[in-house]
Amino acid sequence: MADHLLVSFIGKATKSKEEGTGYQKITYRFEDGSTYESSFFTVAIHRYLRERQNIEPDLLIVGTSGSTWGELFQLSESEQVFEIASSLEKGFDHEKLKRLEDILSEDLGVRVRLLSVEDNPPRVLEIAKEVFNILSTADYKEVFLDITHSYRYMPYSVLSAFMIYKNLRDFRLRIFYGFLEYGRREDPKPAYELTDISHLLDISNAVSLITSTGDFRAYYDKLGAGDVAKRAYYKIETNQQPRTELKELMKFKPPEQYDTLHKEINRLISELDRDYLDERMVSRAKFFADRGQYLKAIVLLYEAFIVLACRKQNRQDCNKYKTREEIRDQLRNNEKFEFLSHLRNVIVHGSQPEGKYGGEIQRILGSEEEFKKVFEDYLDYYYRLKENK
Repeated sequence: MADHLLVSFIGKATKSKEEGTGYQKITYRFEDGSTYESSFFTVAIHRYLRERQNIEPDLLIVGTSGSTWGELFQLSESEQVFEIASSLEKGFDHEKLKRLEDILSEDLGVRVRLLSVEDNPPRVLEIAKEVFNILSTADYKEVFLDITHSYRYMPYSVLSAFMIYKNLRDFRLRIFYGFLEYGRREDPKPAYELTDISHLLDISNAVSLITSTGDFRAYYDKLGAGDVAKRAYYKIETNQQPRTELKELMKFKPPEQYDTLHKEINRLISELDRDYLDERMVSRAKFFADRGQYLKAIVLLYEAFIVLACRKQNRQDCNKYKTREEIRDQLRNNEKFEFLSHLRNVIVHGSQPEGKYGGEIQRILGSEEEFKKVFEDYLDYYYRLKENK
């Protein structure tokens, strides 16, 4: 199976006014200066990939029963392809389309999929379902998406499906467009890779990762500060002091187009820039609790109480296991902490609540809303202790 997939769409081609029959041929000029003439941009980009980038991609072409499938004869010099394509010009037939798909696959030496969806109009989820089916049986390293032809929304339906599946498959997505509307009709039309769109989509995924998990590495990597971000995130995840790296990240200047967005990211990152370990733990505990990640939240909050108690005693060895255990033993005399300890153990170990707190813990775990109330109560308790109240 190929490492590359070219996805295109086929609509109703524009008939040539001069010839009266056939379809209007257009010369497309790619960014490296190469030109290809075709009435169907898919043919142009397919030749471009094969001849200029030495790529033999699988093909997925999406259209409807009203699409000009006959234009696909340009993909091959086979007489059989020409004959079937010509017959499709006279009337659509699913069996003929499947036959054309098989012959093109054999002739081009790659997997070709010709997908015709119902034109009433085409339903987004029907298109997405077919894309999911195709991607589930492949492991492409790179996908080329041509959004030139067909109903305007169809390419975006497929793009949305790709963005979903990109979270499951690690492939590079490259978007191309043939500018049919540009300049005079007789002039060569630009054929560009829309790298900015691909980059924006990557940034969108990276921001989503920050807001859902707190992992900011992908965001900074896309904007040019990946190494610092990796060091900072590693220190945060291993409870080391990341202040130097966080300060560097917050001073980082992205390309000016991202200034407004970056201010929002800095606001999120600043929540991690705390003087003390217990403060960072509580900040992250609240972050995870707000997103329903209660296991992480309760562990961080529990440990924050121990670190805070040690800090309040002005001890310099709080990072030692023996010291932590000593502080933990002291806190067990505090009934509020003892209850938190039992709650934490039940959640971490997945055990059944028992003992004097068993009934209350069972009640709390039986309702997410009750758990949230208890968690908020312990957050307030932490802040009171921190302020000696």
